[in-house]
Formats: sequence, structure tokens, C-alpha cells
Amino acid sequence: MPFVIFGNKIDKNSALKEEELRNELGLHYHITYGKDPKAKNPGARPVEIFMCSVMKRVGYADGFQWLSSFIK
Repeated sequence: MPFVIFGNKIDKNSALKEEELRNELGLHYHITYGKDPKAKNPGARPVEIFMCSVMKRVGYADGFQWLSSFIK
């Protein structure tokens, strides 16, 4: 089952950077799937982090597109 994590509020100065969020959640690059479904990380869990800002309209579309790549 694929799982997307959205790191929201990246428009705020106090927001975590993607690397910081990955560290806090224990989702390092070698255990997550990868953002490009065609170049997936073999043996990794189908989970990925996408940093986003609804206010700036960035990131969330990429996350939903990644998720939709699992629909057959």
C-alpha cells in the first residue's frame, strides 16, 4: 500500500526542511521508494515525502501524481 507524507507549511520560516523531516520520521532515502516511479528504489517501502505549501501551490500535486502512479 503506497503512503504519501506531505510536509506542509514550507512557506513558513520555522518549517522543517525535507531532510530534517525525514530524520524525525526515520524515513531516510535508502528506505523510501523515491519520487520518480520509473526509477524506484528496489526493495524499499512504497512511502515518500513531498514538501508542500497550499498557499504557494507547490508540492501537493507532485505527491498526488506519485500516488496515482500506483493505480492500475
